[in-house]
Amino acid sequence: MAEQKTLPPQPEGQQPGRETEMHPRPDYAPRFPGSGRLDDKVAIVTGGDSGIGRAVAVLFAREGANVAIMYLNEGEDARETERGLPSARIVLAGFSQGGAIALQTGLRQPEPLAGLLALSTYLPLAASLAQERSVANAATPVFMAHGASDPVVPIARGAASRDALQAMGYSVEWHEY
Repeated sequence: MAEQKTLPPQPEGQQPGRETEMHPRPDYAPRFPGSGRLDDKVAIVTGGDSGIGRAVAVLFAREGANVAIMYLNEGEDARETERGLPSARIVLAGFSQGGAIALQTGLRQPEPLAGLLALSTYLPLAASLAQERSVANAATPVFMAHGASDPVVPIARGAASRDALQAMGYSVEWHEY
């Protein structure tokens, strides 16, 4: 049996794809009006903060889709993508702590969103939500799903968050897995 060779570690200082550091800046604006081919559809675009992912997210929204973008730590690039999307086409999504941020931000967002997707998470600062929530997102649909064996966020905390949202009048679709 041949001896297995191990390559030396090849660390990266940061994730690639920071378009905010590129000069000239990439041009991702569509050159044609949308035709509505994706009306009433939902698109989840991973890497939607930059590059091809951003171009796809903007084009899908132009065609009528509600768009959720997923990204790592490239928040400035993600905000640039959002500027190219109407807020009513954006679904904020997150898993665990990312889901907490999506709920925290989305329910207080002054512009209407297409929806919130929160996976294995909880509602942070629940006590202040009643005073801080935005009327613009009072009818925004919320999809929550939680794993029964989640070792980080107990399912009871997710269910309590669901109950708190429903008590405030939010439409929450809940799934356990």
